[in-house]
Amino acid sequence: MKGEVNRILSRVDESFSSGHSGDYDLFMQAGEKEFSYCILDRMKSKFLVLESYVLDELSSESLKQIPLLQNGFHSLRLMTVNNRSTLIPEQLFEPSEQELYLKFTKNPEDNEKARSDRIGHLGIVNIYYSNTDLLDNFSLNSPSPEVFHLTTVLIESIWGNYKNHIRNDHIFVHLRENNFDLLVFDRKQLKYCNSFLIKAPEDLVYYLVFVMEQLDLNPEDSEVTLIGAIDRGSPGYGLLSRYIRNLDFSSRNDSYSYSYVLDDLPGHFYFPLLNLGLCGS
Repeated sequence: MKGEVNRILSRVDESFSSGHSGDYDLFMQAGEKEFSYCILDRMKSKFLVLESYVLDELSSESLKQIPLLQNGFHSLRLMTVNNRSTLIPEQLFEPSEQELYLKFTKNPEDNEKARSDRIGHLGIVNIYYSNTDLLDNFSLNSPSPEVFHLTTVLIESIWGNYKNHIRNDHIFVHLRENNFDLLVFDRKQLKYCNSFLIKAPEDLVYYLVFVMEQLDLNPEDSEVTLIGAIDRGSPGYGLLSRYIRNLDFSSRNDSYSYSYVLDDLPGHFYFPLLNLGLCGS
């Protein structure tokens, strides 16, 4: 059935009140057919709600079926999820040329336009395609959403949480459905960033080890932090542990507090979404 909505996760604190939604910030994450959101109590800096859905299609009709999104919020932030982005040095960036930068590697699809996120403290700009229909679907009774790309959010959230703990080259692997994002930071800068399509857990190991070889990183010594949809019981984790000695998981940003309804979720799940507030700050 077209427009079908399938909720796969719902955590709602009993203190959440739709009648006070103007006191909350809404963070949203949208892929082609996947949608997640969380709600932050601004006064308490506390996350009260986290829900995730698989949609037949991301449209205004499907979003109308999510009850908690039907009220106005103080502010909205939207993270668009795709592999259609590229990074360039800030000093080379010309806003009027952003479409041209992308066309060197990626052609626009219907209803897409180029956007860009500045990551000034690292001296880079992320340029990406975003679906214009998708943005129109978030015309809620709230301010227009601030929009960021997943790559931007990963860079900002990793740097914001780990910059004081990165001693040598540190690898971060973000797992999402059929894809993973690979970022390498040294003490002062982002050293590598790319996204890979994977069809099997073996693909994850292959690409990670290949990139480590290209960057002359030793699997015996390098620190690898896992983010997103993976845990110790995942096939991917079992394979990684055969090749990587120093594996760990990311943890939640302790600048926020979290409702007890999120206690059963591992701290590295939904890491970019729960750190979306770091972007542009």
